[in-house]
Amino acid sequence: MKHISLILVFSLSALLLRGQATAPIINYKALENKLEKSNETIENPKKNSDPKTWFSRGELFLEIYNINLQYLRKGMTSNELKILFGQPGQVQTITEGQKVLEEYIYERLKVVLEADAVVSWEETKKIHENPLPEAQKAFEKALELDVDKKLDSKIKEQLTKLKQFYENEGIINFNGKNYQKSYENFSNVLKINNLRVMEGIVDTLIYYSTGRAAKESGNYDDAITYFNKTLDLNFSDPYLYIFLNECYKETGDSAKALETLKAGFKKHPDNQPILIEMINFYLMKGESEAALEYLGLAKQEDPTNTSFIFAEGTIFDKLGRSDDAINAYKACLEIDPQYFNALFNLGVVYYNKAVKIIDDAQKIDDNNIYNQELEKAEQDFKNAIPHMEEAKKIAPENELCNVLSTLKTLYYRIKDEEKRLAVVDEMTMNGCE
Repeated sequence: MKHISLILVFSLSALLLRGQATAPIINYKALENKLEKSNETIENPKKNSDPKTWFSRGELFLEIYNINLQYLRKGMTSNELKILFGQPGQVQTITEGQKVLEEYIYERLKVVLEADAVVSWEETKKIHENPLPEAQKAFEKALELDVDKKLDSKIKEQLTKLKQFYENEGIINFNGKNYQKSYENFSNVLKINNLRVMEGIVDTLIYYSTGRAAKESGNYDDAITYFNKTLDLNFSDPYLYIFLNECYKETGDSAKALETLKAGFKKHPDNQPILIEMINFYLMKGESEAALEYLGLAKQEDPTNTSFIFAEGTIFDKLGRSDDAINAYKACLEIDPQYFNALFNLGVVYYNKAVKIIDDAQKIDDNNIYNQELEKAEQDFKNAIPHMEEAKKIAPENELCNVLSTLKTLYYRIKDEEKRLAVVDEMTMNGCE
């Protein structure tokens, strides 16, 4: 999304050469007086019915909104700041990790600098708390009263500015994680687009942005509406399908969620994020064969992605295809020998395979065959141990006890009492139950 820069271009060179700050150039009092006069004017029955009254009021609120933004910009120096706003009432130094910041505190404004460059600001005392909605009301009232449409072109020009300000606020609030406020700002842009004077303008990107803000703020039904409108307008971003799928899941409509993913996959067959969402969807639904099908497609595009290979291994294991699971986990380890989950799962698969052999052997009457099966089981126990020992070396703290417990059982199974007792000591030292 295009960010809006509100910069007044003028020459500061002569002032900067003096090396000292002048009186501030911003006159807040003048705007406060104009607002007070405007409030009185709209209470006058005669002037209240004049569209010019409301048009001027709308312009005033845009000016109020823009009073500081027209001068402030990221990267400006402290000298420039002082020329525009005067000497700050207070300067505070704050530390955030390794960053040292300075806060220039004015009567109505707090500006943050890093390395003598402005990085952010906040209006602490506003002439009006919510100037943009007030501007919108005023222009809408002017349109209503201007039956001869004499002000149409002027109102359209000001509404275009208002839309830019709303969009700017929508971006700022979204980036600041104030998603509800962001949603309101983007929604207002769409409302303005629907006004007569805007001639039915359609802004696809704003529909998309409104949907994003609605989704993040938890307004999933609204987000679905805006995302579908964006699809109708042929917006090409593949993530649109992912976001819409997530909204349908949040509303409990899994059928629509899958339908959306399939549509996205059809339109963007090479897009990995959509493919991953398809895989996750089938995994969550327990539809392993379908998940394997899409994993196969994902691997074609990214054959060394260990996440895909590992996911295959877990599905094979779940389906009882232990040899395929072993091959998948080994393939992971060929790419990344330090892949803890693959090491641990590989040891577990061998262990479970051995246990199953022993269980099945209990049904065998022929003693020779029975003993042969026990030997196979013991070999699988032994196969599990090297992988579990490697897993122990790199185990995260929250997984170490699981690894040690498994190793203890494996050493017991192969009758290696010395190593079993050593693991018991390790478990005690690490507080494992």
